[in-house]
Amino acid sequence: MISLNRTIPDIRMEECKHWNYPETLPTVSVVIVFHNEGWTPLLRTVHSVLLRSPPQLIKEIVMVDDYSSKVQVRLVRTEDREGLIRARTIGAKHATADVVIFLDAHCEVNTNWLPPLLAPIKHNR
Repeated sequence: MISLNRTIPDIRMEECKHWNYPETLPTVSVVIVFHNEGWTPLLRTVHSVLLRSPPQLIKEIVMVDDYSSKVQVRLVRTEDREGLIRARTIGAKHATADVVIFLDAHCEVNTNWLPPLLAPIKHNR
């Protein structure tokens, strides 16, 4: 089994490792949709978001269970199998942060992944 708290290589281009981003950026709701996803990859996704994100930027993680047969965990659960896009829309409706970001249930984010996404949004507001 792969550890939840594993290190992954920082694969950013060298110049990206030295950029400075604004001190204040919008908050985000990270929406993760899953359907019968394995628990370990799903937990690694959530753990990587929490571990590798500036805490002041993550307002919430909205997890949408798209009618999995695993009933032990219930978060935002669809009444029927909706499919990825509809389930993401349901998650977005539950999101309360300034920005909504969608991640697949089997992704791991890397170091400093969030500020490069949010800085242009802040700049254009």
